[in-house]
Amino acid sequence: MGNPWDTAVNYATNPYLGMANSYSNTRTANDDNANNNAAIDAQVAANSGPGPRQKDWDTGYARGRDIFYNDPDMQAMRARREDLSKGYNGAELGSLRENARQDLEGQRARVLSGLRSQAGRGGVGGARAAAMEGAANQGFAGQRATNERAMNMDQAKMVRQGTGDFQDFLMRQKYGSVATGISEQQQGVADRTQANQAALANKQPDETMLSGMWNSTFGKKGMNLA
Repeated sequence: MGNPWDTAVNYATNPYLGMANSYSNTRTANDDNANNNAAIDAQVAANSGPGPRQKDWDTGYARGRDIFYNDPDMQAMRARREDLSKGYNGAELGSLRENARQDLEGQRARVLSGLRSQAGRGGVGGARAAAMEGAANQGFAGQRATNERAMNMDQAKMVRQGTGDFQDFLMRQKYGSVATGISEQQQGVADRTQANQAALANKQPDETMLSGMWNSTFGKKGMNLA
């Protein structure tokens, strides 16, 4: 910068030269400030608006999909819950019906055997014995219908419960992905806001002729006689 006293003498002895130097220095400083401030404004603009937020959202949502959808354990649980939402499959329902039929037939055989034994000991035969067996058979026929209705009701209950559980699982998957996207977006906004505030704090105001004269003479930090 040179000796500040020499600069001060120039202003005192040749005011026109001093004014010219002050104008030149002020213009140069303002040009530098304008370039610096324009770069800061461009940085702030790039960090603002929907574009960066959308990018953060996309990043977080993709991460959430990897965690809550694409993970092998999550896929296995989803497949299992989806299967349960369908209730008994054909093989399972057929097996249940066959077991129920065999159990009922076993009970029927024992009851009829008991009736025949009692009828024989009591000397009951013919039409009366046949009527007793017919009544027992009707009772077991009704029981078969009751068992079938119970299995159908159980099947419907399983479908309703399984469907509700499956829907709840799907909603938790979606919520997890959305929450991850929101979290990433919020963190990105906080980081960019901090960066913008730090950048804006470095913006410089334009110099005036007087401040340019002072800064040219003594520097922006004041007179330095060292």
